[in-house]
Amino acid sequence: MALNTDRSIWTGNFILLFFSHMLSSAGVYMVNTLLPLYSRSMGATDAVIGFISSAFYMIALASRPVSGPAIDAFDKKILFLILTFGNALCMFGYSTAASLGWIIFFRMLHGITYGSQAALCLAMASGSLPKEKLSSGVATYALSQVLPQALAPGIGLSLSEKFGYRMVYMVAGVLIAVSACMGFLMDYSDHE
Repeated sequence: MALNTDRSIWTGNFILLFFSHMLSSAGVYMVNTLLPLYSRSMGATDAVIGFISSAFYMIALASRPVSGPAIDAFDKKILFLILTFGNALCMFGYSTAASLGWIIFFRMLHGITYGSQAALCLAMASGSLPKEKLSSGVATYALSQVLPQALAPGIGLSLSEKFGYRMVYMVAGVLIAVSACMGFLMDYSDHE
C-alpha cells in the first residue's frame, strides 16, 4: 500500500485502528488488575498469582521477535483478525475457566496474541500515516492505549464489585470482539 499523501493523520484506516485499539486496550486493562483477585478467588497462592501475572508479560515480550517477521510476511488484515479474535477468545476463556490450569493456559495464549497484536497494530497505524506526519501520528495513536490504561482498571473494578469477575471478563471479551470486527472494515488486503 502506498503511503497516504493526505496531510491529515485521520485517514479511514487510522481512525478504525485508533478506535479498535482503544476498545481492545480497554478490555485488556479492565481485567489485568483483576486477575490476581480472580485467581485468589479460585484458590491460587501468592506464588501462582505471581506466575500467572508475570507469564503473560514474559510471553508477550518473547512473541515480539517472532511476530515481527510474520507481520512483514503475511497479510496484515488477516493477522489482525486472527490475533484480535484470539484476544477475545482468551477473555471468554478466562470467564468460563473452571480451574487455575485453564486460567494459566489462557494467560499464556493471551500473552502470544496480545504481544503480537500490539506490534501489528503499531505497524498498521504507521503504514496508514503520511510520511511527513509519522511522529505526530504515532504519538496520537499511543492515546488509544494510554486512555484505557488510565480509565479501564477502575471501570473493571467497579463492574466486578457489582457483577463479579466472570462478567467483567465477558464484557472485556465483547469489547475486544467488537474491536476485531472493526478489522473487517480496514483496507489492508495487501502485505505492505
